[in-house]
Amino acid sequence: MSPEDERPTLVIEVLSPQTAAHDRGPKRVCYQQLGVQEVWLVDFDSATLERWRPGADVPEVLRTELVWQPEPSAPPLRLFLPSVLGEAQFDD
Repeated sequence: MSPEDERPTLVIEVLSPQTAAHDRGPKRVCYQQLGVQEVWLVDFDSATLERWRPGADVPEVLRTELVWQPEPSAPPLRLFLPSVLGEAQFDD
């Protein structure tokens, strides 16, 4: 098995006020440098999902729908983001 076979296709980080700067900065850059196909940064405070791909300098910021198809032969995954991001309930 090669290192490329062991690399994750997708990494999802849920941002919090305490970790957002680290997750958006060095952690995300590390994932991109490793060649992770997509990094999703989920921000419940702004009800957005930042989609990062290798080599990207800025994210694709999604608010309505996310379509992900990691393999051309696979059916796409479609997420309606307001229903996902708007229903989160957290205990303080």
